[in-house]
Amino acid sequence: MFENMSVNDLKTYLRERGVSVNGYLKPALIEIANAVAKMMLPVVIEFEKGNNNQDIHNFIIHDMEISDPFSASHNLVNNFVDSPPFGLYDIFNYLIFHSCDYDKQGLAAYKAFDEYRLFQDGYVESLLTETMSKEGVHLYMGKVKPAMKEKTDEGKLFYDCWFMLEGKGANRGSVLKARCRCKGGRDGGCKHIAALMYSLEDLLNTRDNDSPTNVPCIWTKKPTTDSRPCDVKDLEIGKCEQPLKKHKNEHVYCEHIDVDVRHENDRDLPTNDAIQTFTQSLEKTGMRPTILPLLTKLYSQSQKSPSGNTSINSLKSENPPIKSEEMYGIMEQKL
Repeated sequence: MFENMSVNDLKTYLRERGVSVNGYLKPALIEIANAVAKMMLPVVIEFEKGNNNQDIHNFIIHDMEISDPFSASHNLVNNFVDSPPFGLYDIFNYLIFHSCDYDKQGLAAYKAFDEYRLFQDGYVESLLTETMSKEGVHLYMGKVKPAMKEKTDEGKLFYDCWFMLEGKGANRGSVLKARCRCKGGRDGGCKHIAALMYSLEDLLNTRDNDSPTNVPCIWTKKPTTDSRPCDVKDLEIGKCEQPLKKHKNEHVYCEHIDVDVRHENDRDLPTNDAIQTFTQSLEKTGMRPTILPLLTKLYSQSQKSPSGNTSINSLKSENPPIKSEEMYGIMEQKL
């Protein structure tokens, strides 16, 4: 049955049953359709009608009825100078109650979540705002690129999202409501909405690099890499060029590092005069360290003979006889 259907008919059949069809060729679509027929998946009403009027509804904020931003017309601008204070605490307070992935432990590593990665990798395509003075809220609408596929289930390139911030009172800057066109955006806690919030937070809090008084408070898209597939013949394979300038600090491997742990004043060899002075001061202490006989023989001025050599006989005659138990090891025996 499915072999005689066209690609568009196959996609329509699968979409009516809530199955994603992006990126599949006709043979794969036929296999998926056969599997869906065996499972007897029911037809989803909203996909069958192709009508998103169910998403259009009004809600009450500050005792005022506000139309759904997806259906109403708004004067959106790319100028965020009138935005209320908005930071990470406002995002976390909202996501804790609308996303099951956020808890005390998860907030410590929020940059590892998909929400922040979408913002950081440049999946946020646009962000505009409107100050609704009469209602006392700030509306933000944007588009976010799908992360795992090229198009949405509706065949669009981006998901439409919006969220509202409190514009007055003690809770100024808090998130009031949010919606997204994706399947998980009905409760306002999907990753596309969070990516928009992170993008706004990054714009309003410039981390002391710039301030709104120096440059216009305009949102700009973050750069992103081109992840579209290409043919092998279009690949450009080349060798990395050598840098024009040499590095200031050359890298030295650990096995080639010669470290002298001594103090800088102790790294130079002592002179003969310094050793003679040290030997004389050691003799005056009256102590008999093991190295003293050798230092006395080599550097003591009193032990030098007229010929300039040390006289061992004079060394033995001038010093009083030392008992064997007072001898300090093999050093004096050799001398």
